[in-house]
Amino acid sequence: MNYRIIANETALQHFINWLPECNEHEQYYLCLLARSKYLQGTVHTMKADKQ
Repeated sequence: MNYRIIANETALQHFINWLPECNEHEQYYLCLLARSKYLQGTVHTMKADKQ
């Protein structure tokens, strides 16, 4: 498996810096959802490692 999840580390860091600070009992929850049907016709491709 050799996935590239983060395509632009600078944009990710900019987003992280944009987020407000969490209070003592708060935290961020981020999810990454991707479906190959949304990537058709783009330079990004997804292939399953399990068949």
